[in-house]
Amino acid sequence: MAPSKPSQILGKREASLFKDLMKYYETKAYKKGLKAADQILKKNSDHGETLAMRGLVLNSMDRKPEAIENIKKGLMMNMTSHVCWHVYGLVHRSNRDYQEAVKCYKQALKIDKDNMQILRDLSLLQIQLRDLSGFSDTRNTILTLSPGLRFNWISYAVASHLAGEHSTAVSALDSFLAQVKDETMKISETEREAEFVKSEVLMYRNEVLMETPGGEKLKEAYEDLCSFEADALDRDEWLWRKGKLELKRGMYADAEATFLSMLKDGQTEDYRVHAGYQCALLKLEGEKLDAMMALDGMDTPLAKLNSSLTPEQKAQVIEIYDTVLLPINDRSAAIKRIPMTAIDPPSLSDRLGPYMEKALKKGVPSLGSDVLRLVSVDGVRVTDPEAVRAHPVYEAVRGLAADLKPRAPEVWTCYLQAQLCEAVGDYEEGIALLDSCIGKAPDDKAKGDLLERKARLLKLSGDIDAAVEAMNEARELDKADRYINNKTTKYLLRAGKPDEAEATIGLFTRHEANPSQNLFEMQCSWFELEYARAMQRKGDIGKALKKFACIEKHFEDFADDQFDFHNYCIRRATLRAYVSTLRLEDHIWNNKFYVQAACGAIECYLHLIDNPPSAEELGGEPDYSGMTAAQKKKAKAAARKKKKREEEAEAKRKEEEAAKKKREEEAANKKKEEGGDADAGDGDDEDDEDKKPPPSEDKDPNGIELMKKDPRAECEKFASSLRLHCPHLLVTWLKTFDVRLSAGDHEGACEALEKATDVDADSEEVWARVVRLGMDVKDKTAEGAAVEKLSALLGGVSVEDFVKSKASKAQGLSLLWRCAVAEACALVKVDAGAEAAKVVLNGGAESKGAHLVVNCVKAKAALEKMDAGAAEEWALLCKKKFVRAKCF
Repeated sequence: MAPSKPSQILGKREASLFKDLMKYYETKAYKKGLKAADQILKKNSDHGETLAMRGLVLNSMDRKPEAIENIKKGLMMNMTSHVCWHVYGLVHRSNRDYQEAVKCYKQALKIDKDNMQILRDLSLLQIQLRDLSGFSDTRNTILTLSPGLRFNWISYAVASHLAGEHSTAVSALDSFLAQVKDETMKISETEREAEFVKSEVLMYRNEVLMETPGGEKLKEAYEDLCSFEADALDRDEWLWRKGKLELKRGMYADAEATFLSMLKDGQTEDYRVHAGYQCALLKLEGEKLDAMMALDGMDTPLAKLNSSLTPEQKAQVIEIYDTVLLPINDRSAAIKRIPMTAIDPPSLSDRLGPYMEKALKKGVPSLGSDVLRLVSVDGVRVTDPEAVRAHPVYEAVRGLAADLKPRAPEVWTCYLQAQLCEAVGDYEEGIALLDSCIGKAPDDKAKGDLLERKARLLKLSGDIDAAVEAMNEARELDKADRYINNKTTKYLLRAGKPDEAEATIGLFTRHEANPSQNLFEMQCSWFELEYARAMQRKGDIGKALKKFACIEKHFEDFADDQFDFHNYCIRRATLRAYVSTLRLEDHIWNNKFYVQAACGAIECYLHLIDNPPSAEELGGEPDYSGMTAAQKKKAKAAARKKKKREEEAEAKRKEEEAAKKKREEEAANKKKEEGGDADAGDGDDEDDEDKKPPPSEDKDPNGIELMKKDPRAECEKFASSLRLHCPHLLVTWLKTFDVRLSAGDHEGACEALEKATDVDADSEEVWARVVRLGMDVKDKTAEGAAVEKLSALLGGVSVEDFVKSKASKAQGLSLLWRCAVAEACALVKVDAGAEAAKVVLNGGAESKGAHLVVNCVKAKAALEKMDAGAAEEWALLCKKKFVRAKCF
């Protein structure tokens, strides 16, 4: 390395100030740090490391442009300083530009390859970015430089495990445990913590052995697990793992005994234990065993494999539940309920009757949801009303509900019957049942449950305004209930009343601030998603985009939150939880809230492509050039009124802020007077301000800046994110198709449809998009590759023949399928509008999917584009079916 230039060498006083500068930054005393940097730069204006540190301090004070300028200048003054490169990396990290930060750290390490702080920072970014091989190499380097720390051994083991180097991870943990045993390394300061760390390390080592590819280490893992039974503090997990290993090794009798011991220990309501017990009884193996052990919720092998099990197998499991498990805990709901998933309806009533009667007498509102889960096929609940009505279990449940009415509380029996009516689409009958018993409710809680169910049925019947009234009435009965308050908020948003919804949910936020801001801070994604949809329906694209962007920001924060665990979990030795958290974070972008927000944002930006916002919508002046004098006068008056309203709102906001600040100052002064000098602090007011910065103000509450962005670029950004994180979802490829077709990329659109077909070849949405693409390619010039791929999607026939083929089979299809076929017929001009509309009308309003108002509304909208008379006829049919609906 070349010697430092004279200008980069500090004198004794400045060197001392530089040390103070580092200390001030670490203790977040930023203003003092800035002063120290300025003092050094007065004498050494070109000192690169001081300029870089000054930039780092400014970055922490949220003066980012000035910070970047200082750091770049410092780097130019001293390109050979690892400090400058490290600081530049830290700023990139704070801006979430992790790839650039990694480049800077690696450049710093070229200058000072053994710098532990830079190596640690680099390892954090590598695991954050899932550069697993790089993370393993970096942790190996750190371990080599400092082998005397527990943290480094465990970190290297975890890094090797995540990188797929299972044997290396086991060897690292063995070396660590050997040093602990020889007392050459201290595991902890206290005996209690040492026991915990040892237990966690042993359990984690066993987990690594279990996950070795090919099942090569299953025998070793089992023997290892049995060897440290006395040291395992997490007894439940130890037993669960023992049972799982016994199942994988075909030791069914031992596995049965292990899971039975867990049930005897009080884990009778843990369906995971029941799944393991049933796998042992049924002697499952291979992929079937892996699938059944991965079940979650209330699913069990007995329900999932119901159709493939022999009567003898079912009888064996049921008998064991009755003779072995029921005596263990005759009050267990799980032990009583699980056998019902495999019993045929004639015998089911004998068990289900007492089960339902007990729940009705206790007043359990969830009974309906519980028993309707039994209306299933191989553990998958049947949801189509006609299929539910024809299911023998539904008939048994409905008959039992009627039989129990004389000897069970009328209120809860009617509530159950209303739930059964909802399952088969008899909304009016369900509402009538609830109306008959609301006045007989024993208390406000029961009345609130009845009103909530009534609101749900009113919503399903198409009367959202009446549903809001019922839900709000339930809320008024218990204003301290956050759940019912949230439900009322959601219904208000569905009814298109965002201001009332915000006021309602604001009852449970901090009153001194804006409810929306509080909800954003609490990462309340469900509210923001519902609000965005409400704004999207109203045509307020800016506010819709704003809320979708808020949800995106939450998930970025969830991903960044991993930084809080990389060091903490290793230090506390919670290794299994840490690895589980990392794996959860790998799939965090699959969450339904993010997926729906990304899809909503794509829809909004596609709308902006087709309907560019006016200058006025983007916060500018209206375009007066094409207006008459009268129109210009009217537009200017409207603009003045709007400006006045905005000024008044801004003045009111400033007044409230000033009043709030005054109250806070008065409270602080009062506290200071009461506490005297003892509470006055050290007098360093400027650093107190540094440590607790005021909350940032939202400068774009209406999403105008989001509307100004390039809509095509934003569409592609969200679509690429969905493709990266959710390639298994149909909606990913449907939205990708929409974006690419809008951009005229026919080949890309074909590729998206090919992927969509792989996910769900029977979807009407995929079929309709194939037709759209075919017509678009027909009308425009397309490249040979696109035409070839389209021909494969069409099955080698023309678009017209493709549509005719499906139209000939349309009568047996669902309502949404028939709508798609009718729209396609009109689009390709196979039939005139009136003829195409018959595809929908001939199926009537009793077909599959017509029990949902939203589907009937979609059908009406489709018919309006084809034939007004057909749309009116359809509206009359729907009005008879949904007598309360106001949308027909």
